[in-house]
Amino acid sequence: MGRKNKKSSKMTMSKKNYIESLPRELLIGIVEMIASYSLKDLVRVKLSSRVLNEVANEPSVYQKVILLRIPIFIWPCSVVRRCTSFLEMCRALGNLEALYRKGVCDIFKRSDSNELGILSQAANGGHIGASYVLAIISIFNGSESMREDIMFIANMTPLKLRRCREKLLYTLYGWVPEPHLLGERPIYCTVQSLHFRCELCRCDLEIDEVVKFLY
Repeated sequence: MGRKNKKSSKMTMSKKNYIESLPRELLIGIVEMIASYSLKDLVRVKLSSRVLNEVANEPSVYQKVILLRIPIFIWPCSVVRRCTSFLEMCRALGNLEALYRKGVCDIFKRSDSNELGILSQAANGGHIGASYVLAIISIFNGSESMREDIMFIANMTPLKLRRCREKLLYTLYGWVPEPHLLGERPIYCTVQSLHFRCELCRCDLEIDEVVKFLY
């Protein structure tokens, strides 16, 4: 039994040594992939060795780490402090989900549609939820890009719209108990038809859904 344990330990060490001997760029790429799929697995990687812990602290890893396991709702103070610190680091290093959460909270907490910088940063990086929120705000405010934003909403699939809407709802109710921002509810299509829906119709339908939890 003792020999088996020693043999197993040696094999584990040799695997670890082999992994750590890989080129650093390759190691970073592997850890980035792990981070993008599982925060729990990333923590395991960090705890496995000093070398891998250093790799896991690379800025590009924080940019790609998935935040689904970090809930939005309130926890005990000690947990809040740790999670807030982690999220701040992710945001500082350009993690799109961290930027999205911060952007949504800033805009709706302060009721100021001019606070779009952080959310725009997430949208420019490819965060579909951030692009959705910016489009909704633009449509309500009647901004210069409103026509483009109406088309953006109209051309999204029903599944994507629902996911973006639910994500916004979940984020707001986690951090912003009484969100206020949007002005008077706009109506863009004045033609009522049971058989035909234009881009404006589809946009109006989505606005109906948003109004349900923002008013």
